Amino acid sequence: MNSSIGSTPARGNRRGARRCVGGILLGTALLSALPALADGRSAVRNLHANAARARVILNLTEQSTQATPTLVRGVYALTDAQGKGAGYINESGTLYGDASGFRVFPADGSPPRTLTPAETAVLRGEVMQAIDYDQLIKVQYGDGGGRRMVMFSALDCGYCKLFEKHFSELGKTNNTTFYVVPLSLRSSQAGGAQVWQDVARIWCDSNNGDAWKRYWASGQLPPARACAIDARAAERSNLALQTILEAVGLPVKGTPTLLREDGVKLKVSDLRSYLKQPAPPTPTAQPVWLVAENGPPQRVDEAAPSPSNKVNLGDMLKKLVK
Repeated sequence: MNSSIGSTPARGNRRGARRCVGGILLGTALLSALPALADGRSAVRNLHANAARARVILNLTEQSTQATPTLVRGVYALTDAQGKGAGYINESGTLYGDASGFRVFPADGSPPRTLTPAETAVLRGEVMQAIDYDQLIKVQYGDGGGRRMVMFSALDCGYCKLFEKHFSELGKTNNTTFYVVPLSLRSSQAGGAQVWQDVARIWCDSNNGDAWKRYWASGQLPPARACAIDARAAERSNLALQTILEAVGLPVKGTPTLLREDGVKLKVSDLRSYLKQPAPPTPTAQPVWLVAENGPPQRVDEAAPSPSNKVNLGDMLKKLVK
């Protein structure tokens, strides 16, 4: 008996504005304009081959499905024939999902199933390690502290401005490094077009870490320059990363949002005490999901239930900041 699955809608089709800390940060699953690290076409072929072996009918054709690399190496954003967001996959086509989570499409033809909590935890760690940190804005204080914290911060967020002002005053005594994902609280269609252009100007600067600090200190923007990250690419890359993180249990719902090196969200109020601790060691485990091979051969769960033949990508979103 065949199962079927529809295209997973982009978050932006259902949600609009975002807010600073204390509100809800809502976005849309859009695409990255970064150069491919692998062949996106092979990822599409793998997905369709795995679905065919499992007798699952995708509401996507292999010919019309486009796969674009994201800020997470080994994860691609899919679009359908109309250019609408259709979910996210890995290179081997064994993962397919959206912000509500990933499902496994085993290469051996077994029925698709939802990732178990244990598998999601493994994937979360892999995603954090696979983020293309070189593409983010590196902002260092002191000697950097050997740290690699991810921070989502909006240029039009008042709380972000207060955070930057306060932290810059304490920066000499807080050795840390933030890898900033800059954004606007509004989509380009909802009045945020100019802010996204400002985001791109900072992101494209040859020394964007200093440009980031100057912006918050004086409001000064660097000169506009041509680069691969224009306003549209900045918005798409940013929001695709948000969706992938949400799929592995790290929803970004307020700015600034801080993610520790181990993939745990950190409250701003806990930052100073966290920085007094040694930086956690970089994980050395070999990737399981974000590789070209087929992924784990069997289900990983503390108490593994029977796999289900039902395909359902579910609902999403929960609040980050209280």
